[in-house]
Amino acid sequence: MGATTSAPTDGDPAPPVEQDPDPRAEQAADPRVERTRRRVLAAVLELIAEVGFGRVSTECVAARAGVARSTLYRNWTDLPTLVREALRSQAAEGDDPDTGELRGDLLTYLRVAAGYLGDRDLRAVILATLAEAQRDPDIARLHVEGMQARRARFRAVLERARGRGELPVDVELDVLLDDLIAPVFHRTLLLGLDLDAAFVTWHVERTLARHGG
Repeated sequence: MGATTSAPTDGDPAPPVEQDPDPRAEQAADPRVERTRRRVLAAVLELIAEVGFGRVSTECVAARAGVARSTLYRNWTDLPTLVREALRSQAAEGDDPDTGELRGDLLTYLRVAAGYLGDRDLRAVILATLAEAQRDPDIARLHVEGMQARRARFRAVLERARGRGELPVDVELDVLLDDLIAPVFHRTLLLGLDLDAAFVTWHVERTLARHGG
């Protein structure tokens, strides 16, 4: 329990009240709890990739993650909340490459994307999310938020390059972004092709040449 204090006299400022520690904060700081959380979120994504959203259940998640169902209910209020957090965790992944020059940044970024989109399970999660987004407004919103977060990280790379003079001052960054991103998703998600090193290099050089880079 927190420390108790006597009531202040009239005219005296109220003494500070010592707050009890937040048990959720203490729990979050426990590395065992964090490992369990990551295992559960990974289990959700694996199941979405394998069976789609409609067949994911708390029983399946608990069994895949190797935890009791009570663990799930203690940390997530319901299954949709758990699924949303798993999708957010996937969207949050990604670093900001900074090699010191634009071509190096773009090659690094797209090589990371190649590994990400080349993972069959992760690609299946993306496709399942796109399908579910047509039926579930919450999933649709999460999908858009995730795409916007990735786009913002990518745009920061271009803004930094424009500030260094590697791109024209009047370049349309959003158009450049579309030209960089759209063929990648078309090639991987629609055609099912990999992003090999030769394609990534050719794509970066071609796109920069079109935009004065």
